[in-house]
Amino acid sequence: MLVSILRGRRYFLLYLRPIINGTGNYYVEVRDRSLGRTDIIIDYRGEQFIVETKIWRGNEYHLRGNVSLQII
Repeated sequence: MLVSILRGRRYFLLYLRPIINGTGNYYVEVRDRSLGRTDIIIDYRGEQFIVETKIWRGNEYHLRGNVSLQII
């Protein structure tokens, strides 16, 4: 499972690098203020974007995740 996460992140970064080349940076596994972790933070042309990568486990799992986010 961890291998799948790392492989997916690596493929995403291979796609991202040419886009931000020379105009931005990215940081992997960054600590946030609540001492949690964020997968990737991208600085691009003066803006910051947070990317949280997940493994697709099917639509039912996805819907349960959406419900738990709405509760927060």
